[in-house]
Amino acid sequence: MKGRYESYVKRDDVALLGFAVLFNKKMKEHHLAVSKLIDYQVQRGCIASFDNIEKPVTQQWANVMEIMEEALALEKEVNESLLDLSELGKEHGDSHLVAFLGEDFLKKQSMSIYTISQCVTKLKRCSGKGLIVTLVDMELEHHSNPHLFSQSIITPQ
Repeated sequence: MKGRYESYVKRDDVALLGFAVLFNKKMKEHHLAVSKLIDYQVQRGCIASFDNIEKPVTQQWANVMEIMEEALALEKEVNESLLDLSELGKEHGDSHLVAFLGEDFLKKQSMSIYTISQCVTKLKRCSGKGLIVTLVDMELEHHSNPHLFSQSIITPQ
């Protein structure tokens, strides 16, 4: 999912390495989350089953704003799925599942949505074109933790 964004922004004709850092981090977080969910299923005596993943429709984007909006929509979709799973756990009286999802997934997911939303907001200030893209990219590349937007070089204090 995030790997295709990362490979796109790393291209020599796009060259947005800060965004590549962000997408690489998100990709690693998603892989870790999948591993945790599989381990959780196995610990509870279940068998993990997998469905086919369809090839993404979009492989090219007009600008980084399109990528960020698509990434935000995907993060929100994942969040909805986690909330649905948590609700299912509540309906079946599975407080362990509800706690597991809340502690390990929902908090991280909301922070991910927040981070990407901040990038989208910053890009929208100048229609996602020009200097703002470079500044947001530099900010993402500069910070090893993209959640540190409180020390942003482009956010007014």
